[in-house]
Amino acid sequence: MLRVSCSLHWRTTCQQPGRRSSLYRRELRKGLPEVDATKGRKPSKPGAYKAKTTNKYLGLVLTVLNHAERILKTDFPDKPRPSDKDDDGVPLLEPVQPRSRYLTPEEERRLEEACKDEPDLMDMWKADLQLGLRETNLCEARWENYDKDARLLTVYLKAKGQEDLPHQVYITDEALEILKRREGLHPEFIFTLPCRIANWLDGEFRKKGEHIPVLPALFYSRMKEAWTKAKIKNLIIHDFRRTAARRVYLEKDIYAAKVFLGHRDIETTADYISLGPLELAEARRNMLLNRPKN
Repeated sequence: MLRVSCSLHWRTTCQQPGRRSSLYRRELRKGLPEVDATKGRKPSKPGAYKAKTTNKYLGLVLTVLNHAERILKTDFPDKPRPSDKDDDGVPLLEPVQPRSRYLTPEEERRLEEACKDEPDLMDMWKADLQLGLRETNLCEARWENYDKDARLLTVYLKAKGQEDLPHQVYITDEALEILKRREGLHPEFIFTLPCRIANWLDGEFRKKGEHIPVLPALFYSRMKEAWTKAKIKNLIIHDFRRTAARRVYLEKDIYAAKVFLGHRDIETTADYISLGPLELAEARRNMLLNRPKN
């Protein structure tokens, strides 16, 4: 277990009003003196931490602060903000490249073969390729949020405000067939997995084969087994969402992909589908040309 103590740097930077986030990053980059890790090596000298490691440390602090803001429903003043350069204009952090891993048709075929004995697991990732949901939204999808007549599923996306935003996803023909197969398996959750062994959880006995709600960790664990069996490397569950968005973009346009994902801006969608600046400009132009006239 990795334990990081940033108390010294926190006291000298964040608790002093007006201190700039670039100073905080620069001080953090110099090295953290109190690091206890069971894995990995400590840097041989101060300042040996790479920008990627610095990102992780600062990301942990910001995650705690952002969570506290949501719970307390307030904004903390002088919170350190991400910065690319320090006061002298020297780059502090290595640029983070958007992930561009997608499930290929051949990999999809192999994954289907690997999951032929686990239809419930196949239903989950197949539905994700149609709906483009985050793994949390997929695992928490409930029947009460499914409008059968309108063919819409409502999920709640994380937002910068105090409350999550509702987002409606259209149920495609393939996704509709999956949902029809899921009916009656569980009274609350759409996607469940059968319990492999009989066990007790929170005082309740679960029989072998009983359909149980899926936590993201369980979903990942089962998918990891399937990826290994299908000989698929460097794939994560979120790549299903990226793959779904790119397919929508190729079939329609970037605006359709933006609406499909529930993004607020086109630039975020462009990162998802691996569009560079020139490709994004071309996508914008095509979107305007294809927009119907009133």
